[in-house]
Amino acid sequence: DGDWYETGLHIFFGAYPNMQNLFGELGINDRLQWKEHSMIFAMPNKPGEFSRFDFPDVLPAPLNGIWAILRNNEMLTWPEKVKFAIGLLPAMLGGQAYVEAQDGLSVQDWMRQRGIPDRVTTEVFIAMSKA
Repeated sequence: DGDWYETGLHIFFGAYPNMQNLFGELGINDRLQWKEHSMIFAMPNKPGEFSRFDFPDVLPAPLNGIWAILRNNEMLTWPEKVKFAIGLLPAMLGGQAYVEAQDGLSVQDWMRQRGIPDRVTTEVFIAMSKA
């Protein structure tokens, strides 16, 4: 009913600069194994094949996410990518207040309201939520 858990995985993709500063202050940077920020999906209709969304380090979030979506050519068509990117703009630009105002909607309802195709929900978001 709205409970969520943060596993902190984004820390190891370099997503939290304050946490990175803390690691530096503690002198433990040399003990960390930073990971490339990628999402790898098993292709449902192609057993044994995988598709990647690679988030470049040189771009800040959420721009790196848009880049990752646009660069992936196995999972989504170009019309789906464009609708997805445009649909995500309110969440990217509206900040935390916008996100909290959407609390009564499921991900699928929210995406449908923004014209994002259902296939994006089933192929990308459901897989991400199970990861």
